[in-house]
Formats: sequence, C-alpha cells, structure tokens
Amino acid sequence: MTYITSIERIGIAKATQKNISQILTIRFKDVPTELVEKLNKLYDIELLNQLLEKAVTIGSISEFGQQLSQEDKKIDNETSK
Repeated sequence: MTYITSIERIGIAKATQKNISQILTIRFKDVPTELVEKLNKLYDIELLNQLLEKAVTIGSISEFGQQLSQEDKKIDNETSK
C-alpha cells in the first residue's frame, strides 16, 4: 500500500471536487452555487468517489443535492459526537 501524505490527500480531494462539478455542469447545465460550496467542504476521498459515481448516474441535479445534503448531515452527526 502506498503512503499518501495529507497534502496529497487534499490535492486528490480538490481534483475530485472539480471533476464532480464538471460532470454536473455538463449533465445539468446550471449547478447551484450552494451545492458547489457544500461539495468543496468535503475532503473524505471515499465519500467524494461515491459522489463522483452519483454525479454520473443520478437522474437530476435536485436528486444529487438531496444526496449531498444527506451526506452532509451524516458528517455533522459524526463530528458532533
């Protein structure tokens, strides 16, 4: 297993955030700013990869926004424990 530094993790997360935003823009044209802002606060690479897959397969931007909000709530609950 290759060791990944925290700086590399941030770079991977930023690139994945950008890829998700680009896919959503290509698929749905207008992506709400709030959605992009929420997305850009996520740095969990595993979660971002799941959202990347959703961005490709989900039926609408509102469905993606709902999915993102659910993940955001899970993260809030985990950090408040």
